Amino acid sequence: MKRFHSKILVWYMIILIAGCKNFHGPTEPIYTSSGGGGSISVAASDWEITNSYKMSGPPSPSSQGGWYVDLPNSGSGLLGYVQTPYRATGLQHKTLIVTFEVESDAATQYDATGSGDSNPAYMCLFIERRGDTLYNDNYRWWAGDAQRYQLGSADNRRYVISAELSYQNWTNVRRQTSPAEFEATLNDLGNVGITFGGASFYGHGVSVRSGHARVHVIEVSIR
Repeated sequence: MKRFHSKILVWYMIILIAGCKNFHGPTEPIYTSSGGGGSISVAASDWEITNSYKMSGPPSPSSQGGWYVDLPNSGSGLLGYVQTPYRATGLQHKTLIVTFEVESDAATQYDATGSGDSNPAYMCLFIERRGDTLYNDNYRWWAGDAQRYQLGSADNRRYVISAELSYQNWTNVRRQTSPAEFEATLNDLGNVGITFGGASFYGHGVSVRSGHARVHVIEVSIR
């Protein structure tokens, strides 16, 4: 048991170190919209896996459109963040919408315990202020618990999660809300995306203990 907890701590520290190095995509958002949002590219090359353990780079392009990423086996990696640079104005009270499908089999068991979190495992909506170095609690925001998807709950069918871009629906790194800080993020948005975590942390990573799981993102928009 002591050895097991030591292994978890090592994984968690690796994730934190990777995060502090800010393994993100381009430093300047590559999409700009002045019309209050719209469709966001789901070309695989425009997205990047970040803040993960033994996973990096872009996801894989899907022949059905959009992109996909396979969850790693427990002990061989953790999927944390998948995000794309995006900047727009007039986003207040618009809605971030992600259409996706999680493909799994009967043997699939999701695992969110690899970085000190606990099950069940979730996929969450995420936005990030431009220039984030992962030190400021108010530069990363997650849609609330009601807007996240519990992995395994509706796999193998198309599903939609969404959240209005109003401060009441989003919390920062410490699960706190702030109207002023959230507004500042919308006015200086840098990235949007999804993260994977457990019952306590939105983005500390998920793997599969058994079976196979593939997350296929089909469409992303702010409307």
